Amino acid sequence: MTEHGLLPEDRLQRDEVFKMNPLRLRAKALDEELSPAVFCRALIHLARKRGFRSNRKVLSDKTTKLSEAIENLQTQLQEYGSRTMGEYLWHRYNETPKNARNMSKSVKFRYEINEREPMPIFPTRDIVLDEFHKIWDTQASFNPIYTDAFKQDIEDIIFTQRPLLPQVKGKCQLLPEHERAPKAHPLFQEFRILQDLNNLKAINIFTGETVLLDDDQHAKLLHLLIHNKEVTFKKMRKDLWEKEAEDYRFNLETNERKKLLGDQTWMAISSKADEETKAWWYQANEELKEKAINIMISDLDDEPFLIEMGNLHVPHAIANTLLDVHLPDAYGNLSVAALKRLIPHMRNRMIYSDACAEEGFSHSGDDVKAEYYEGNLPYYGELLTQETIALNRNTNDAQADKWGRINNPTVHIALNQLQKLVNTLCIRYGGPKEIVLELGKELKLSGKEKDRIKKRMNQNKKINEEIDSLLERNYQDINYANRLKVRLWQEISPEEIDRRCVYTGKQINITDLFSPAIQIDHILPKSKTYDDGIANKILCYLDANRYKKERSPWEAFGHSQDGYNWEEIQRRAQNLPDNKRWRFQKDAMDRYVDKEELIARMLNDTRYMSRVAMKYMYYVSGKSNVWSITGRHTALLRSKWGLNSVLSEGDHKERADHRHHAIDAFVTALTTRSMVKGIADSIEKSVDRFIEQVPAPYTGFSWEDFKRRVNTIAVSHKPDQPNPRKLTARNQTAGALAKDTAYGFVRPDTKNDKYAFFSKRIAIEDLSIKDIEKIIDPDIKQALLKIADTYGGKPSEFKDQLSQWGMANNVKKVKTEFRASLDTMIPVADKTGKIYKYYQSGGNLFAEIYLKDPTDPKCMWEMEIVSMYEAHQPDFAPQWKKDYPKGKKIMRLYKNDIVAYTNDKGIRELRRVKKMSGEIVYLREIYVAKKTKDMENIREQYNPRALMMANAAKAGIDIMGRVFDPKAGSVDADTGN
Repeated sequence: MTEHGLLPEDRLQRDEVFKMNPLRLRAKALDEELSPAVFCRALIHLARKRGFRSNRKVLSDKTTKLSEAIENLQTQLQEYGSRTMGEYLWHRYNETPKNARNMSKSVKFRYEINEREPMPIFPTRDIVLDEFHKIWDTQASFNPIYTDAFKQDIEDIIFTQRPLLPQVKGKCQLLPEHERAPKAHPLFQEFRILQDLNNLKAINIFTGETVLLDDDQHAKLLHLLIHNKEVTFKKMRKDLWEKEAEDYRFNLETNERKKLLGDQTWMAISSKADEETKAWWYQANEELKEKAINIMISDLDDEPFLIEMGNLHVPHAIANTLLDVHLPDAYGNLSVAALKRLIPHMRNRMIYSDACAEEGFSHSGDDVKAEYYEGNLPYYGELLTQETIALNRNTNDAQADKWGRINNPTVHIALNQLQKLVNTLCIRYGGPKEIVLELGKELKLSGKEKDRIKKRMNQNKKINEEIDSLLERNYQDINYANRLKVRLWQEISPEEIDRRCVYTGKQINITDLFSPAIQIDHILPKSKTYDDGIANKILCYLDANRYKKERSPWEAFGHSQDGYNWEEIQRRAQNLPDNKRWRFQKDAMDRYVDKEELIARMLNDTRYMSRVAMKYMYYVSGKSNVWSITGRHTALLRSKWGLNSVLSEGDHKERADHRHHAIDAFVTALTTRSMVKGIADSIEKSVDRFIEQVPAPYTGFSWEDFKRRVNTIAVSHKPDQPNPRKLTARNQTAGALAKDTAYGFVRPDTKNDKYAFFSKRIAIEDLSIKDIEKIIDPDIKQALLKIADTYGGKPSEFKDQLSQWGMANNVKKVKTEFRASLDTMIPVADKTGKIYKYYQSGGNLFAEIYLKDPTDPKCMWEMEIVSMYEAHQPDFAPQWKKDYPKGKKIMRLYKNDIVAYTNDKGIRELRRVKKMSGEIVYLREIYVAKKTKDMENIREQYNPRALMMANAAKAGIDIMGRVFDPKAGSVDADTGN
């Protein structure tokens, strides 16, 4: 704007322009002539909120919060009679009385509903662009300098947006040479429907009989799903069994899953389309439909969408109709080519796995050869081609850019570390005959999943508190066994009067609950299922438990003998949670018939990360020699072998100590097929006590020797050692260079010239008592201190009092001061060089320890800490190098680097760098994962002089735990020598 002569070059003159209310200027620009500088002010304000770029997928989906907020704004514009968004904002501004404008809430563009925004509004790019054209054209009618070319330049600057990267489709899991099909493809929709239907069975809840769907029933449900977006199980039962519908439940039906998805693509089209469009869709061939769907699920705007449809010779009227159709935009795991081969079999009611076998698809690793056992295992993407996706941009990761990667970062990192560890072990010890995996971490959770887990944890905490209160009132010990009894008792029924033994029907009251008369029964016998989980437990009377013995409910009571009524038992069982109801079915034990299959299932974790890691390890030891186990399995053996107490007192896993992973690895390594079979045999022989007689890990095992070995483990940490110079060359950084908040300068620190006081604004209702002490305005500070003195103890009351005071005194925010090192504050200057604000550095990157004069024997070590911001500057060099050209660097320490030093007892000790601040490096014990309050307070703070006196050196621990201390030599991880 300055180059075009619109803004004055003088800073003071510009400041005067920017003091003007931009909303008034935007409204005024529609009808009156503005000076170039004033018009420029209006344009700059408009450019700050240029609106959401129209996305037909979002706008066509009326259920999204964003689309609702966009519609709200359109409605508001009409109600206010505003020609533009700027005029609307000016009208809103004038609604507030002048004496209250300082306290009024500014109009916020949000699409999330909250207390402050009960009806959120959000502008589209079109609304802002329309205002730009209107005010520019009006001003052009007054002043000839606003030419069409000038207008186009400014429009491009404000509104041009780089196109989004295309969505990566990924490779088909069965035919990796083909791309995955979009879920909106008709073949995928049919595949998903058939996959559900072919697995669908019904259970008569009173007889326990499993009912397979006949061809007519299958066809009826298929027709129902094809012609609906979704169908509830209740609707499906009613269509099949009419008046007897409530006698049945489907095997796929749970509290969480109450419906099956239908043909979402056809229903999305038919809900928007006219008869002409529907007829065109029916007549279009598969290739044309696939190309049209790829355009429909793209991020193309309206005009390019219509152009692409025109290139397919889709009639313009039909393309316009399809423009508003909202289809599923994700991709499945299979390609169109694979679907075409599978679906004919599935139309004949063949399940997916059988259809794969019929077509000869090998996706289980049967054809993998063990050929990478010499420490030469390559990057996983080179081998697991079915699991990876190609990248649509260069990431500077040579392997991933060449071979693709698994999209989930947790899995990607885990497999890279697995490659490094396995190759190191193979080089040291040779190729392994067997590999057992236990992967504790699952995939990263979405925000909603995290919220759901957090909510469930809070609910469980609340339930436990209520249970503990109940136990106290009934004079019972608060322990696991009593808690479990109460939990099982409560889940029988919400009403205490209806809590009855499922087998006998007799009421279980609170007075009998803790007596020997009430026992915990394994619904399905633990001697055959090896299941000791809460999902397999229920409360019952002692007599019923003795009668049932080691039998399933059906085996014990299914024939309604000896006073037990199976139909009544089934009816009462329907009140139980889903994970227990199915155990009362007649065929509940079928999945446990084959003991070898059950043991194989115990040995193989089905989670995604475990499955992918197993496939990767097939290339090292072969498919038959690789399996994975669950954390539950290792927890059982850890407890039975007494290994939990190796790192802590009591029988609980010490997660605050990194060495618990080594204990898990020890248990995992000993988990052989024969071990699991031995446990299964022990379970069968021990009916009353569950796996009490687990044999020792191996002959001659010594718990004391094991503890000694665990306590001498050197825990390896991955150092955080980014290269800022290389990252800067790629327009990347190693982290945030500065914090988001801007600060003002208050005054220097007269006691220490390396520090100063800065100011920041805090909303009045967000102040803490400590913040009030730091308020700069003395009058406000005294007034709020008086409120703090009368503070009653409840945070909500204190917040309300502050808010009321702020409203009464027309104060929304207050300035508070804080002390900070000048080295951590980044000044921001205007063109004249005047500093007008500061940002705080985004953190410290490393500490350099150096000697000013290495020739002086009395010279002591000193330290310079370099911030993230400083390290990323193009001409960066540590200040000590500039000040002392002949100085010598002793070591550079990043977070998680290992430091070896001689402790007070004269023994070399290893610590990891936790953080660095001021003149201090914080060194934490290498085995500590999280320092808890009950841990011994061991010295962690070391200044450079203390490090020098302790003969400190930068050390290393490799992935196998081998230590290298430059002042003590190497330490073998096996022998300790």
